[in-house]
Amino acid sequence: MAQKERATVNRNYKDTVFRMLFSDRRNLLSLYNAISGAHYDDPEKLEIVTLENAIYMGMKNDLAFIIDTELFLYEHQSTYNPNMPLRDLFYISSEYQKLVDKKSLYSSVLQKIPAPQFIVFYNGTEKKK
Repeated sequence: MAQKERATVNRNYKDTVFRMLFSDRRNLLSLYNAISGAHYDDPEKLEIVTLENAIYMGMKNDLAFIIDTELFLYEHQSTYNPNMPLRDLFYISSEYQKLVDKKSLYSSVLQKIPAPQFIVFYNGTEKKK
């Protein structure tokens, strides 16, 4: 197996493990509490809204969920990617399209959307350039 191919396989494995571990509501709530300093104990407070069917667009985010009035996008990266802010913009746009009824965009009623929060978990070795 070539070095580049091996790196891709390893990266995909880490990404899959991250998604599998935190797709469980209890684990995700524990991670959220650890990061935010919150003390939620009911996993049902999380509304998981991860983009699952956006693969056809070449986009797939690791974890997305709503708690209270905020929408959290968690990404795991094992390689440095300076384009994460742009990717997050695309992800949040897709999430909002799912959440908002298209007909209501043309009404005179203000559409309320959860505030986005982006977190990238990076465990690579490359330093920011």
